[in-house]
Amino acid sequence: MKTLIISILVIMPLIVSCKNNPSDNQAQETEKAFTSNGCTPSINNIITYEEDISIFEDMVLTFENMGYDNTPLSEIIVAVGMHLEGTPYVASTLEIEGDEQLVINLQGMDCTTFVEYVLALSHSIKTRKTSFGDFAENIACIRYRNGAINGYTSRLHYFTDWLQNNTEKGSISVINDLPGSIPMELNLNFMSRNPHLYQQLSSEALVDSMKIIETRLKDLPFQYLPKTSIQQAEDKILDGDIIAFVTTIEGLDVSHTGIAIHQNERLHLLHASTRTNQVEITPLPLSEYLSPLGKVSGILVARIN
Repeated sequence: MKTLIISILVIMPLIVSCKNNPSDNQAQETEKAFTSNGCTPSINNIITYEEDISIFEDMVLTFENMGYDNTPLSEIIVAVGMHLEGTPYVASTLEIEGDEQLVINLQGMDCTTFVEYVLALSHSIKTRKTSFGDFAENIACIRYRNGAINGYTSRLHYFTDWLQNNTEKGSISVINDLPGSIPMELNLNFMSRNPHLYQQLSSEALVDSMKIIETRLKDLPFQYLPKTSIQQAEDKILDGDIIAFVTTIEGLDVSHTGIAIHQNERLHLLHASTRTNQVEITPLPLSEYLSPLGKVSGILVARIN
């Protein structure tokens, strides 16, 4: 895959075909980063930029030279996330014209794509599967239902869907027993009720498909940690855990996400932030950072397996 990308004429954006490439035969017979966790990725094309490939290769080289493949995955996750500090916050990078395709943009990211890129990069580094094709397969397995890119609704839009599907694939575990946790009620309908906010939800058939997904997610047995209970549970949340903000916005589940990181023995969040429009660490401990946010009721926490 890496040889294929380097050998073609790069345009902006670069569309890389992943179909029927004879040079991939050996790679396909090799265990992929996420296939052992219940995901067999299916990618037709990758839409990316020359700069993104350079960023990926530079990061892989940096961490390989530092010997991070012998480091626990949770530590790699934090180190990769901190390496991306200062990367611009850019919304809607996955929204493209035409059919759903795998988009990789390391030059700008929102809160969810930041988490996805960090997890995929960390797994590539840890497993020494460091071609751009391996990285792309990691992204597909994280971002899409069972790794299969099959239209707009195959993408895991609701973060509870993202958490559940990645749990089913065996790559993460949602932590439901933090002290102070309470049941989370899911009544999802935000996307189907507001299709005008999503350029791809242009047809009634797609809206109906989204309604089916929303209904299926209603009974997920998640427990979340209210804002007032976060500080007492800080020592149970580990560096590298995934944190998602539970929102009170009607019909929505999660409004923001990032990666847990402790500083001066307090829990902070490493995330792509709209506060400064870049990847940063919260200036305040998470419990204090969330306290004035009226539309955030608490957090979900998941851990990499």
